[in-house]
Amino acid sequence: MNKQQKDYLNSLGGNAEDLTAGQKAQMTKLGGASQPRPTVTPTYDKPNQQTYLQALGVISVDELTPGQKAYLTKLGQNSNLMPPSERKTAAQAVQLEQVDLSKCGIQPVSFNDHVNKQWDRYSILDSELLYDGHGSGYKGVFRNGKLVQIAGDGYKVLPNEEVLELGNQLAASIGAKPFTEFRGKWYGKMGNHALYNKAETQMYALYCQPEPMKVKGVDEVNVGFALNNSIDGSSGFGVSSFTFRFGCGNLVIMSEQRGQQLNRHYTDVLAWASKRHTSGLKVDRPNLQKFILTVLDRSKEVIDLYREMAVKKMNETVAKRIAESNLPQRALPDHIEFKTVNDRRELTKFDQNRTIWDTYNSVTEAIWHNVKSDLGTKVNQFGAINEAVLPVLRA
Repeated sequence: MNKQQKDYLNSLGGNAEDLTAGQKAQMTKLGGASQPRPTVTPTYDKPNQQTYLQALGVISVDELTPGQKAYLTKLGQNSNLMPPSERKTAAQAVQLEQVDLSKCGIQPVSFNDHVNKQWDRYSILDSELLYDGHGSGYKGVFRNGKLVQIAGDGYKVLPNEEVLELGNQLAASIGAKPFTEFRGKWYGKMGNHALYNKAETQMYALYCQPEPMKVKGVDEVNVGFALNNSIDGSSGFGVSSFTFRFGCGNLVIMSEQRGQQLNRHYTDVLAWASKRHTSGLKVDRPNLQKFILTVLDRSKEVIDLYREMAVKKMNETVAKRIAESNLPQRALPDHIEFKTVNDRRELTKFDQNRTIWDTYNSVTEAIWHNVKSDLGTKVNQFGAINEAVLPVLRA
């Protein structure tokens, strides 16, 4: 087993016996892949790099953290960039002084002892925020005794657990299955098909239609929907689509926020629907089922775009948008080359023989199988590649 196979297997959880047929095929493909390029030990002899190393007071580059090494490399790419001579702490940057707040006209803040215990069974409470003993127009939302957000009085708490239960019921009613084709150590579980952040305040629950759709040849993609929700104000309740390609075992979530941005110009690209947590929010069975069916129906357009990618070769417009996007460098494919000018990437070369579909999957696979990034980071990066590629196809 070569290094590429080992890395791929580790990203899936490390157990070869759990692999799907598509994932096993990818393992075989990686076994015949070309050997990785030989590594070149970088030199750090630029004046600005030496200044930075002296400021850190290190003897060997091996003593640096990954972030410091990345900054050192960045300095080498731009000789005009000079490191800060002194890095101040927050306390040094802003002089704090203890004062009597009442003399500044600031009155005491507290929470009302009378709390809303509607969701007490999930250890979620909300309480009116008082300013000088009177209502302020705000409330605090608490989970397990910890403050998770300050919201307006009109904010309606919708527990992730309630959304998950509704999702399970409605998925069964339309023939969708809980999606469990993710493995690895980067995600947390709330059931075997729901992902949430470490604080357990944000959630994605995934469900998949059982029958795959063909994109080209034997390349099959499953379409599903994801319910997202939060109790910390980071997002409203939403339904978005996702696709899963068994050939490389990677998933792409069509994010709500990126969908909004694209839809201003290109209304039929991404499928999503969202509701904010306001007093008018109604997440009941009829409303949720309507959202889901709308999203799944519009997902057919995403498959059409994939099929279009499969027959179109890479062109300079697409390559330039990918190279100059805010995707991390590690997610960019080898066949797109660039140079860095004034901290911005500029396209220098790309492989015109590759299809857009090959390139898109190379990027999304790198995003999905990056064990160091959390779900929020992955969703943002999916949005970045979608912004770079999808609007060009039918512009």
